[in-house]
Amino acid sequence: MLKGIAAALFSATYLFGVTSDARWSATLQPQNGSKVSGTATVEAKGADSTRFSVSVRGAPTNTTLNWHLHNGKCAEAGSIVGEQTSYPELKAGAGGTAESMVTLPVAPPSSGAFSIQVHRSAEGSGGGAKSDDAGAMGSKALVSCGELKPLGTNP
Repeated sequence: MLKGIAAALFSATYLFGVTSDARWSATLQPQNGSKVSGTATVEAKGADSTRFSVSVRGAPTNTTLNWHLHNGKCAEAGSIVGEQTSYPELKAGAGGTAESMVTLPVAPPSSGAFSIQVHRSAEGSGGGAKSDDAGAMGSKALVSCGELKPLGTNP
């Protein structure tokens, strides 16, 4: 009986919080003098599963960029959601464009501010960017950022 009540409460909390079809988008704007811009879409696939689609343009030819979902707005440089190494790199081709789509085992955004941040790769680190003491990318490495908004709202 208690298990049934707990399951019902969990289901109701989940249904009224983040549904499995909840979606957010961000318009990525250039940062720190870069020309990198783009879009990102984030879609809940379950309580602990989120699909990300990131597309950038204006990147230098044949460069590698790192990207992550961060807690907080662009100006706050909050912590990375999930494992930093789980996010695949963006590899810009001859036209300066790159795309990535991946489903990661991270909880979808539910409340508060979140942003998609794109960073320069640190040279000599296998494509990964160096972290500061808080585990977030250094602000000078930030080349593009967009704050997530639920789909259907104005930016």
